[in-house]
Amino acid sequence: MAAISYATLSSNFARVKDLPPSQVGSVIGGKVEANIKVNIFQNACAIRLSYAFNYSGLPISSYDGKVSSGRDKKWYLYRVGDMKNFIKKHIGGTPIKGQLPKDF
Repeated sequence: MAAISYATLSSNFARVKDLPPSQVGSVIGGKVEANIKVNIFQNACAIRLSYAFNYSGLPISSYDGKVSSGRDKKWYLYRVGDMKNFIKKHIGGTPIKGQLPKDF
């Protein structure tokens, strides 16, 4: 299981969490942006999480599921099911309970 900082993950997710898909595409660029522009990707939830993981020390690989590439040469999952599998594989399936970042 990977050990990444919740504070780092949360900080990186905050960069894209409130952006509409079109702006998420602008931030990431590459094929992700192109696919958002032509409405192939209409929901950016898994893409946002991919961004956070990619910049928090747990990069998405092309083997983790259906992916698209960004201008940064990183991979971005775009299916929620693939993201769930990625999290289970790399972080674990047992939820940690808490309400504050310090709890994690």
